[in-house]
Amino acid sequence: MKASFLFIRQNSLRFFFSAFIGTVAFTAITGGLIFIPSHLEWLMIGDAAQHQIGWEFFRSTAILQWPLGLNPSLGMVFSSSIVFTDSIPIAALIFKLFSQFLGLRFQYFGIWIWLCFVLQFHFAHRILTKYSHKSVSNIIAALFLVISPPFLYRMVHQGYGHIALASHFLILAAFDLYLDKRTRNASWIILIALSVLIQAYFIPMIVAIWTANLIRNFFVQRSKLVQIVQQLMIGIFTIFVTAWVAGYFSIGSSLNPKGWNYVFRWQPLALIDSGTDSSLGWSYLIRDNAQLAGDNEAFSFLGSGILILMTATVIKEIYKSFKVWGQSNLRISVSLALLSVVYLATIGILGFKLTLSFYILTALIYFVGLALYRLRISRSEQINSEYLPLFFCCLLLAAYSMTNEIGIGTHRLFTYPLFPGMRQFTETFRTHGRFVWPFFYGLTLLILVRTIRIFTGRKCALILFFALTFQITDSTHALNGIRDRFESASPWTTRLQNPIWAHWANRYESILVAPPLNNDPDELWMSIARFAADSGMSTNSGYFSRYNLSLYTTEYWHLKSDLLEGSVDKKCLYVVQDLDLWNQLIGEHLINREILFTIDGLHVIAP
Repeated sequence: MKASFLFIRQNSLRFFFSAFIGTVAFTAITGGLIFIPSHLEWLMIGDAAQHQIGWEFFRSTAILQWPLGLNPSLGMVFSSSIVFTDSIPIAALIFKLFSQFLGLRFQYFGIWIWLCFVLQFHFAHRILTKYSHKSVSNIIAALFLVISPPFLYRMVHQGYGHIALASHFLILAAFDLYLDKRTRNASWIILIALSVLIQAYFIPMIVAIWTANLIRNFFVQRSKLVQIVQQLMIGIFTIFVTAWVAGYFSIGSSLNPKGWNYVFRWQPLALIDSGTDSSLGWSYLIRDNAQLAGDNEAFSFLGSGILILMTATVIKEIYKSFKVWGQSNLRISVSLALLSVVYLATIGILGFKLTLSFYILTALIYFVGLALYRLRISRSEQINSEYLPLFFCCLLLAAYSMTNEIGIGTHRLFTYPLFPGMRQFTETFRTHGRFVWPFFYGLTLLILVRTIRIFTGRKCALILFFALTFQITDSTHALNGIRDRFESASPWTTRLQNPIWAHWANRYESILVAPPLNNDPDELWMSIARFAADSGMSTNSGYFSRYNLSLYTTEYWHLKSDLLEGSVDKKCLYVVQDLDLWNQLIGEHLINREILFTIDGLHVIAP
């Protein structure tokens, strides 16, 4: 009992410490204003508006509806759920319980970003303490994960951010569970359920790491096959039930049209490429290099501080290896020969570009140095076979992130065909570049752990502190851009300015657009959906990451047919965006002119 109490107390203290560090980092980087629930201006742009408006509709739905995540007022006939507006279902479900106490204007996305900072540090620190008892060094090293460029970039992606996709702590939590010596089956199931309830793209990543854990348990820890199969069945059942509850299956199987498949892909130079579309520039020292199309989703710059640590560990490893030249000269010669071959091959592919070649050389030197370390004679330094499933899992996810069109830099090297089952999966998870994140975090943690282990005492803390300070300074432009994004948001103005809209808000139950809008280029969907949400109305328009294409087409056909027949619902307000349809309604006098209006540049039917 006493041991159990001490364990709980220790973990509670660790979390409060993580909360303090995470809060400091959150405030320093974002400014802290987004934590205020009534502060909405920063959300009314692009995908961020999709998240917020999706929540505003969802909070008015019935508590006991089924599935719990259904959002019928947004989308109406072809409907949707809180999942397909990327509104972080678990947060939406929790805050919905207290909706009547939250006020008319409420957002939880700033709170979620704060939580991401806290948990990012928490799990990074937990992982590092498994390998080192250097408390100061562990804290400094964990901070590298808090200022990780891909993590911070997700908050400002394309200028608005993918807030749910900033939940990188899920990957670190999976690593933490994998590295835990205890059996944590229940924790794995909870983590899998959380990934389903946060953002779908994390599901394959977490499941892949969990599968690697099961493989390790079977081959290394000799778990019984029956136990492994049992865990697999429980995991699959958990995914299915959680997805059902959240509303993943509410739109059927006829999803939105193709268009982005095999575009957003990763290529290895992204690890040392400091910039991408709207990435704000993460280094003054290391330039932004041209990449293949879609590189913004695969942004995975390690950071200049991590590259410094990588270089320092490589130099230290090579120095230690040369001290025992008589024992390992063959290994050193082979490794350097391999380095030369790969380097010359790279120049042959890319052409000789001094700066780019230098970055490639720096990255390759690290791997050669790591190979030298792993090939040392001492048995205590050999690769632990327990890590192999995780290692191959991260490599496979990185390979998937490259799609079947393999490239490097701006060069497409080759393609390979996909069999039907694989094609269906890859088209569902079409933003492939994101799947490099486990590989990215695995590599970052490997560099940090090697740094902590290879340098002793105060020297280790000083090297880490210098590299961290350098990375923060070198990333100043990007960090200032993030703060500016959250602090300098201008007030959003709706296109529905005429006072008559307020009159119509009290009169109608729905607002229908012909054709229904889904993230239209002019962002009219935002004005329509916000008007409907504020007025307690339903609407067939919004911004859906996935929707039922066949229902969408059928809905517009029925809506158009009704209008051409002069059949209008007196409980509905209509906005006709199809100019040909509007001209036909007017020209053929199909609808009473007394209920036809042109207000704020919109053609309206108000029966």
